Amino acid sequence: MKRYADRQWRQDLCSRAQTLDDKFDINASAEEESPVVQSIQTAPRENLQDWSQRLEQFAVLKQTLSRLSFEELPVARTEVQSLAAQTWTDNDTATANDLNDVLTGVDSGFEVRIRGQRYDGAKLLDQPLANFPSSKDDQLEQAAADINRFEEARTTVELWSQPSSSPPDSGKSKLAVRVDSQVVEPTALWERLDTILTVGTLEQFCEQAKAVEGFAAQTEPLRSNSGSSHPLSAGQAQATTIENARNAVQEGDSDGTEKAMVKAEAWVAEQELAEMFTTTDLTHSSIDPTEVQNRLDQARATDDYTHIKSIRDEVMAQLDSTWQPSDLLSLTPTQFEEVLGQLYQKKGYDVQVTQQSGDRGIDAIARNGQRTIAIQAKRYDPNGAGNVSGPEVRNAIGATVQEGADVCVVATSSGFTQDARRAAMETKGVEVQLLSGRNVIQKLSESQIPNPT
Repeated sequence: MKRYADRQWRQDLCSRAQTLDDKFDINASAEEESPVVQSIQTAPRENLQDWSQRLEQFAVLKQTLSRLSFEELPVARTEVQSLAAQTWTDNDTATANDLNDVLTGVDSGFEVRIRGQRYDGAKLLDQPLANFPSSKDDQLEQAAADINRFEEARTTVELWSQPSSSPPDSGKSKLAVRVDSQVVEPTALWERLDTILTVGTLEQFCEQAKAVEGFAAQTEPLRSNSGSSHPLSAGQAQATTIENARNAVQEGDSDGTEKAMVKAEAWVAEQELAEMFTTTDLTHSSIDPTEVQNRLDQARATDDYTHIKSIRDEVMAQLDSTWQPSDLLSLTPTQFEEVLGQLYQKKGYDVQVTQQSGDRGIDAIARNGQRTIAIQAKRYDPNGAGNVSGPEVRNAIGATVQEGADVCVVATSSGFTQDARRAAMETKGVEVQLLSGRNVIQKLSESQIPNPT
């Protein structure tokens, strides 16, 4: 069965090859098959799939030849058909692909449309197509490569020169951007293209298309249809930065536009930092506003505006770990115990939160091989249950002794009564540490323990 299938497959390929012989006007003698048919008949089975793909490539070339109206093309039909036939006879698929690319490009034409203006791009390809059709593989390959480069450049230029749909009444191209609520067009890019398409070269056209594409990518955050709200678009920048941005856009200056964008972002970052410093209680944080301001001044002095954004991000990350007095009240008693455990873990202790039943007043045990600390957590609302009392501290000390721990820590979200402080001072044999709510938030902030709420 397998041999039968192989034989049928080979016969089908030979039939397709004979059909292409006819289409390419290859006349084999009555006694002898064409070279391609002979090659298929003697090809190993593992090469039949490759032959199927080759035949498909030549079929595409023949379809292109059949579709073209040579009367409208600046090439001679007989010369092109002769080259195609020779390519088929030689079984040269690379040349077939190049020839197909050239013919398709010539057929589609070389007109370029930019903002309503039509240009004849054929002059850019005069040199590559001067010797077409030619049987020289290197010339044909170069012509195909140049046409493909032209097509890619034309697609890019025409895409971005189309009228913008946002805002619909701007009368600008898709490449236009928004600076301080004003739509600005990179007119210099279009002017350079106008010159190139009039007196320039293919190389210049391709390079300018890359410049258009690069500018489009760089300024995407400023484009109103990008869904972005960049600070520069909204005018959130100093007046000189906004003016520099407008000039850079009009000149199609990607580097200048990027610099203005980064400066605007840095300016916003500084405003955000200033607001944070005035609205946030930094008493218990490791953030020094003076030190931060010195770093900002240094970055600005060296035009390192990207670093200004990094400083803002760093400070915000620190603020995320800065606890405020009200934060402790948003924790549940269990969460309060957990963050205290994390505090001692940061110090290198192995922490075990005890079970609520039978914990003898101890909520967590912290060990580091040298010391054992018994932790009692009292999550109290200063306006509710009030401060931790003396009897509560004595109970925690007794539980610490029963546990065999060295240190008794009583931590609360509120404070301690005078009796509680006296109990801690009078205790012998066990070190007692009382952590008020203010002490706790200071330690949590310094250790950058995240707030679970």
